Amino acid sequence: MGDGTVQRTVTDEDLIRLAEQFESATPDLGPVEQYLVRDPEGDEPFKAPYVPFVGSKYRTGGVLVYATAQNIDPKSFPPRYRSRPLWRLYRDGGLNRTGTNYGEVYIQPWKDGILPALVAMWHLARESHQTDDLGEVHQRAAVSNFYKQSLRQGPGQRRDKNPRALSKAEQRSFVEQTLEHYVRPEIERLEPEVVIMFRGPHEREMKGLCKEHRAACKVVNDPSWVKRGMGGVFRPGKSWGRKIEENEASLRPARELVEALLPQCKTPYSAGKMDASRVYLLKYYLDWREEHSSASPGAQR
Repeated sequence: MGDGTVQRTVTDEDLIRLAEQFESATPDLGPVEQYLVRDPEGDEPFKAPYVPFVGSKYRTGGVLVYATAQNIDPKSFPPRYRSRPLWRLYRDGGLNRTGTNYGEVYIQPWKDGILPALVAMWHLARESHQTDDLGEVHQRAAVSNFYKQSLRQGPGQRRDKNPRALSKAEQRSFVEQTLEHYVRPEIERLEPEVVIMFRGPHEREMKGLCKEHRAACKVVNDPSWVKRGMGGVFRPGKSWGRKIEENEASLRPARELVEALLPQCKTPYSAGKMDASRVYLLKYYLDWREEHSSASPGAQR
């Protein structure tokens, strides 16, 4: 951190205090409450939030990643969601940081390994630091979903509801309540240098919050786009593929890192969509390296 701030390790006690804030929060979900997934035992809206997974080696000034929302299947409601919902991103629903690997965190692109791999590319672009073990990257980072409640299309329906599908008024209310009661306390407690997040109706507010806390905000495409083939832009001669081709001479360390990381990811990132996954990671590496190289010393944190 370039402003002279001393980095500190985020402790279990810090996370317990954050959990206490979440537990005492009283967000007004208003009309969005009708879409909440329902607890199959009591058929009540499941409102419980959850604290982010924070690796045991995460320090302030680290990387905080936000996916969008958790998609809970009410027909297979995991027991730990009911017994210790605040800690459900952790193994067995307990504060078990070193014992929880990336494949056990119930955020799909994190479980798949592609988001930890993206964090590794950030480290390489910013620090020339090569961490080729996704388990190590996982312990250095923090991850959550922006939205802490899971939505369904309607009562009794199994299909999830993307916050993008809410009305404009519902989106605005859901974003505001989530930001103030959950996301702001997370950022205040974790003090990230950078927030990596997906596009969505919360984008403008998140950028404002990050600016307020002097954290860089990097908006990336949801890796599910990779699963869908990226519209072909990863292919040679296409926009993303062309950027890789034009910078091939400087990509050796990044390529070596990508080749070490992708086999640790689940399919289709490690097989089937590996070419697209490779371009996805290399393109963001190039973007971040260019930003870092062009930043003046006074602009760096």
